[in-house]
Amino acid sequence: MTPQELIDNKSFRRWVFNPVGDAAEADRIYWENLLAEHPEYQANAELARQFLLSARGDLPALSDQLVSGHIRKLMERVETEREPIYETPVVPLSRRPWRWMAIAASVTVLLLAGVWTKRGWMTPDSGYEALKEHAPTPLTEVANSGTAPRLVRLPDGSLVKLQQGARISFPATFDAGQREVYLSGTAFFEVVKNPAQPFLVYANQLTTRVVGTSFTIYAPERGPTTRVVVRTGKVAVYPVQPAKTATPPATHTVMLTANQQATYREGAPEAEKANVDARVTITPEALASRFTFRRTPLPAVFETIEQVYGIKLLYNAGDFTHCTLTTRLENESLFEKLDVITASTGATYDLTPDGSIRILPGQGCQ
Repeated sequence: MTPQELIDNKSFRRWVFNPVGDAAEADRIYWENLLAEHPEYQANAELARQFLLSARGDLPALSDQLVSGHIRKLMERVETEREPIYETPVVPLSRRPWRWMAIAASVTVLLLAGVWTKRGWMTPDSGYEALKEHAPTPLTEVANSGTAPRLVRLPDGSLVKLQQGARISFPATFDAGQREVYLSGTAFFEVVKNPAQPFLVYANQLTTRVVGTSFTIYAPERGPTTRVVVRTGKVAVYPVQPAKTATPPATHTVMLTANQQATYREGAPEAEKANVDARVTITPEALASRFTFRRTPLPAVFETIEQVYGIKLLYNAGDFTHCTLTTRLENESLFEKLDVITASTGATYDLTPDGSIRILPGQGCQ
């Protein structure tokens, strides 16, 4: 990680500015563990920390001329120190690499200060909260403060499964031209297909654009990377653009298909593309076979849904003892699957306030 990336990272800045206290504990643990596991980051972390502490407060912007002046003075001081002042032997600078490292660090700090101020990095973070502030319409936020996954049904019927600590914000009604949501944390998406209304997820500094597919986004509030893993369909991944649009930019866009992933690191021009571990890949054929039922008892159908989606359905197995299902479900979303299952049996389902699915029996198979 470069000093630039560390200075950009809001969790790192919180750790530097607030090293003690309950609120800073998670940041402290994260960065201490990271630096212990990656000693090669420690020098850059110390440089970034010194710069942040020196720049803290309402300091005037550093102009290019001022930066150049500081560099010139530093170099003049180097030349002065190269002349022997005392009669005792003086070790030449060429044999004192630490001195050159200190000067290089000072020059780097000055350059970073100029760039940081010039780019406006003294403004609020460009993460989840900042992205929400620029939303064109008021948003509703749903957070998962529990330990079990929480399901969220979006206005278009798309499914979001929030993991612990994740948050998502979305409007009450999506714009006619595109569907925009904002994510912090880890969440699985199953998007209702609508080519005329692309679906965009803004997470940290990354945009994920889809038409209809299923995928998982890992966007931790602390940490320099954001990852997108595609389960089915096709998505486009690219850095958040100043003027948000449903059309991916001509450059720095990474296209992903099923069982591929992209990892984006803060400050990088584009995400890194890779295949998902072969041991956890899912083919469309294998997924479809899981939802092929022939006179299958309904409790067994519910178990299949729980296994595939990693959720827990709330129902009384005794109420569905005599219910069976014969059908093939392929590209439908979870809620569309439930619509088919409950319609064929007369049952109903709803989403509870804590994000669980509750299924109530009907008169169709009593």
